[in-house]
Amino acid sequence: MRSILTLLAPESLLPQFSLFTLIGGAAVATVHARRLLDPAIDESARLGRGLSVRLVNLEKQQKVHPEAQGSHFDDRVEHLRKRAEANGIAVIRNRNGAITGFGDGWLSDTDLFEMYMPGIGKTYFQYLAMPSDDQNFVLVPTHVDVPVLADVLDSALSLYDETVAFFLGHGGYPAMVWNEAKKG
Repeated sequence: MRSILTLLAPESLLPQFSLFTLIGGAAVATVHARRLLDPAIDESARLGRGLSVRLVNLEKQQKVHPEAQGSHFDDRVEHLRKRAEANGIAVIRNRNGAITGFGDGWLSDTDLFEMYMPGIGKTYFQYLAMPSDDQNFVLVPTHVDVPVLADVLDSALSLYDETVAFFLGHGGYPAMVWNEAKKG
């Protein structure tokens, strides 16, 4: 929150859309956690989602570190497959037979935002990237639309609040613990 306050200061030299970048980093982590902590699923489904998100992480590592390709990646995916099968979790494969997920798989960030922050998720991604006349470029606004920012921030904070409560609930703590902690 201090970072957001700093960006709103008149002397700030950072672009105003930086606020959305800060909120976005926290919001992406929150929708991921919310998906994993969903109280409506059982432990088997939770493990399947956890294995799927680990697979997504391995795929992203390959993009950043090409040396992670090959045997390390293949060994880790094989480990995930064995864990899934040992726990009765479906292994999802594409047409070529490559593993793309486990259990019910993993949703894209856009889909997760739409699921857990309906209406706001699409707004968030559309706000940060607007089409231009040239299809090779995307425009990024340099101003702050305060009502949009307030909606995005409110939605992200509400989801964060719910998600922390789910996390504590999985640890056996009553909702009262989180409610009292918020009072300071």
